[in-house]
Amino acid sequence: MHIDLHMHTTCSDGDTSPESVLLQCKSAGLDIVAITDHDTLEAHQILKDAQIPSNILLIPGVELSVSSDVDGLKHHLLAYFPQFSRGSSPTFQTNVPFSKEFILFSESLNKMREARIQRASNYFKKLNEVYSLNLDFEEFCVLNKINLVNKTSENVIGRPLIAKYLVMKGLIEKSGDAFKSYLSDNSPAYQALPKTSMEENIKQVKKIGGKCFIAHPGIWGYTEEQVQKHIQSAQAAGLDGIEKYHSEQTYQCEGVVSRGSDFHGPSVKADTFLNVTQGNLTEAEEMALLDTLFEKQ
Repeated sequence: MHIDLHMHTTCSDGDTSPESVLLQCKSAGLDIVAITDHDTLEAHQILKDAQIPSNILLIPGVELSVSSDVDGLKHHLLAYFPQFSRGSSPTFQTNVPFSKEFILFSESLNKMREARIQRASNYFKKLNEVYSLNLDFEEFCVLNKINLVNKTSENVIGRPLIAKYLVMKGLIEKSGDAFKSYLSDNSPAYQALPKTSMEENIKQVKKIGGKCFIAHPGIWGYTEEQVQKHIQSAQAAGLDGIEKYHSEQTYQCEGVVSRGSDFHGPSVKADTFLNVTQGNLTEAEEMALLDTLFEKQ
């Protein structure tokens, strides 16, 4: 069986529409897929009444930009809702209508994502107003992969990214200096932070029957000790597994694991393809993954 549980569309930072991604999944020989746009389930709202290509099982998913409660370091959390899978499957129940709780969760994601982007915009306006810095918010958005049309972002949009931008503009020497000069909680430019806790997001997803996997944990440059602490904290909150096989890495770990290409399309990630990762699920890993996602239904 061919499984790819990590891909993006034009609903976030991909260059391919949800409908076209599914057709490409069919061409790539995939059997079970999950569209996981950044901080939005919009693709699944678009596809809820669409014809799914034959022999494709589509799991609704989303890639959440979160931070670990351990130390505030960022991660991406893949949340799946297999109970609402669409398409054809001889084994798993499909085409169940979205629940009220799922729809409310989807709406909350849109609001939170937009709030983070708006917060950054407010910061720029206030910094320019208070400190006369003449900062360019659109340039900041391009650098940090913020789509102002779709109101989506690939990263957690917060003060650390603004600090890095200030360094790039030559206004300060180090990111840490920004919190002394411009970005402290006591600064006249301060803007309240929307909550992005990985652990709290896991609990919220689990409450509505979803499953959670940490995406590509080895790509951030953290030490293995840091990553393990993040994983342990997430597991205590209900984490289901880890994305072991990814286009940029194979992360060695135990327990339930998943596989995802992180496809974005040729104009965004030209060297990333559907159904192509560094390593593949073993038969035992595949069985454990499906049992976890579908709870042996």
